[in-house]
Amino acid sequence: MLVKPTVASSAALALVLLAASPVLTGCFQGLGATTTLQASAAPGNGAQGQVGGLKAQNLLLVDDPAHPGTLSLVGRLVNIGSTPDDLTGAGIGSAIASNATIGGGLKTILPGQSISIGFLSPYTITATGQNAALSSYVPVTLTFATAGTLTVQVLTVPPTIGEATGPALPAAAPSASMGSGALASPAAS
Repeated sequence: MLVKPTVASSAALALVLLAASPVLTGCFQGLGATTTLQASAAPGNGAQGQVGGLKAQNLLLVDDPAHPGTLSLVGRLVNIGSTPDDLTGAGIGSAIASNATIGGGLKTILPGQSISIGFLSPYTITATGQNAALSSYVPVTLTFATAGTLTVQVLTVPPTIGEATGPALPAAAPSASMGSGALASPAAS
């Protein structure tokens, strides 16, 4: 004997399935779920920020597995203002005072100038003694003489995430099989 579904039983079944769907999918784990919080975090392609006429673009923190606890900032600083400005300090991590080392003679950023930091650049900003897990966001503070202080949350990544954030490659000597216009390595460009 075949039982005909009634409107009431169909509605009850639909209500039960609708109520059970978050549990059955396993995606919704409450308001503190990682999938809920990701949209409010900085993007994985680099953090952005601006203070005065200085922009920080595509910032990532590269973890150095050869030196545990060392994070190197990779990105770009751009002066869109009309006056030069000096980078006077940098901080990485929760002890945000000027705990980072600014290397390569990075100081004055001229109007219209765009400076690369980190990968294949002579300019570096590095901090040691950090305890940041990969894929976590770490506060980075950059202090400029005129523009002021900029603090952004920056993603930590391994050095193998891609050529753009990996360690600099030593320049290789051109081989006989390479054409005259070929480059020996990314460092040669």
